[in-house]
Amino acid sequence: MTNTYEPLYIAVRGLATGANTIQARLHSAYLAIHTLTDFPTPELRDQFTSIAAALTCVEGSALATVRMLTDEEATQVAQDIFDLFIDVARLHMREPT
Repeated sequence: MTNTYEPLYIAVRGLATGANTIQARLHSAYLAIHTLTDFPTPELRDQFTSIAAALTCVEGSALATVRMLTDEEATQVAQDIFDLFIDVARLHMREPT
């Protein structure tokens, strides 16, 4: 699960601390997580699939999509990424060391 937790952590940290627009931070977050495949539950995989679909709905491109998002839409997708991170982090913290 570390392969899922760490990229999501990087994505969320960038969303929270980045100096760029929400759209630019969202694009960077997507680049950090777009290759994820190792999800501990089908529900978490579904959450991720929904986020990925929302970020690639314009010409199949995250960059083209985030450029079209309003601040409110981008903020909602950022919240979805944060929610996914929290769900993964809860499971990650339960893993034996």
